[in-house]
Amino acid sequence: MKLNPWKNLAAGIGLSLAAPLVLAQHATSSIAGIVAEMEHFPSDNQKMILAAIAENSGNPQGTQLIARAVHDMEHSVSDEHREALEELAADESVDEEVRQLAGIIAGMEHSVSDENAAILEELAYDRHIDQDVNQGP
Repeated sequence: MKLNPWKNLAAGIGLSLAAPLVLAQHATSSIAGIVAEMEHFPSDNQKMILAAIAENSGNPQGTQLIARAVHDMEHSVSDEHREALEELAADESVDEEVRQLAGIIAGMEHSVSDENAAILEELAYDRHIDQDVNQGP
């Protein structure tokens, strides 16, 4: 069987372009899952995950900003983080899921409302699928 180098090149380019999007979506869903479970402030384990997301230059700046805000959260986000999150939530050029997450976190006090918990669960759905697949039967 003869391999077509052009097809291989096209497939490689397609994967390299799609990989950052997949990583960003996974980061967003991970943050949503953390916020959905969190009360008052993130646990040490959640802070490690959030720090990794915030420090990963492969994640979009908005996702990094959200991860930093949640990492530093104590009952609610700081005024500085709140302002940045509100700007992010209003930015039409940003992905809808990121805007939703930023808006929820900007308005969060102690824990999420039932309405926002449902939205976070939807945003975190990809994370739960990954966990189910990795855990096996």
